[in-house]
Order: sequence, then C-alpha cells, then structure tokens
Amino acid sequence: TATLASQLLDFQFKEFVKAGLKDKAAMAGFFGAFYGWTGGIALTIQILLASRLLSKLGIAWTLSILPVILLVAGGCLLFIPSLYFATGFRGLDNSVRKSLHRSAIEVLYVPVPSLLRRKTKTFIDSVLDSTAEGLAALLVFFVVTWGDIPSRYLSFFILASAGVFLLQAMKMDRRYYKTLVQRLKEGEEE
Repeated sequence: TATLASQLLDFQFKEFVKAGLKDKAAMAGFFGAFYGWTGGIALTIQILLASRLLSKLGIAWTLSILPVILLVAGGCLLFIPSLYFATGFRGLDNSVRKSLHRSAIEVLYVPVPSLLRRKTKTFIDSVLDSTAEGLAALLVFFVVTWGDIPSRYLSFFILASAGVFLLQAMKMDRRYYKTLVQRLKEGEEE
C-alpha cells in the first residue's frame, strides 16, 4: 500500500515538473537537485532521528509517519494541485521512505525466525513491491492515459492506499509486541 501510494504521488510529481519546466536542461537540473537534496535529508533523518523516534514512539507510530505524509499529500494535491506542493510532498515521501520507514520495517523483522525472515523479506521486497508498482502503472494508464482524467484525481487512490497503510501500521504494533514477547519467552526456555 505504501509503494502504490508513493508511485502514484511520483507520477503526479513528475507530471507537474514536466508541465512547469519545459526545457530538458532545466528538468535535468531540477531532478538532480531534487534527488540530491532528498538523499541528504534521508541521511540526516537516518542519523539524527530514526533511532530516537523508534525508541520513543514505537513501531506503529513511527510507521504511521509515512502514511500521514501521503494522506496530507493526496488531499492537498487533489484540492490545490501545484508544483511546489508536489515537490515538497514527494521530497518528504522519498526522504522518509528511505530512512525512517525502511528502519521501522527492518525492526519489524527482528522477532521473526531467520529462515522465515529471509523468505518473507525476499517475497515482500521483490514480489509485493513490484506488484504494487505494476498496479500503480495500470491505474495511471486506465485513469490518466486511457480515461483522459487529470492526474490530480489519482489522489483518491493515494488517500485510499495511505489510509489502508495507516490501519496496517496500527495493527502491526500489537502483533509485533506479541511476537516479540513470545520469541523472548522461547529464548528463555531454550
């Protein structure tokens, strides 16, 4: 759900950039600066905030930061579509996803037995992420290309995906805690 929402936001962002910057050199410079800055921000978040937020807020609240960003982005781009908002929200999405979100996801794997962890992580990282990217591409094709509907209406799908993701994050907290306690008890018995 996070990948689906992020891919749709990325399409909207790139469409705003294409409409706002007609010159290819200007677009190349813009994207170079954008990805440079978001990479730097992601590194800063990773170094300064990730471990602090995980320890203070816990898994569910830390995982909830990304869907909240996506919910605000979807709503904002639906009602106030602009290059500035698209750039800001896509930058936040990109930075938080590569740092805080990735760290929280990795912590979720800690209580999972190592054999199951490898299989599950591989399945999620390859099959499910690729499926979500493909679904986003289909939505863009059917809604924007074939349906000739403005891309701002992709925000409805972003809102739905981010909402589902937020609910999943809250459920994961309880399951994570129960699994962690269970694994610790198993370790004591051994």
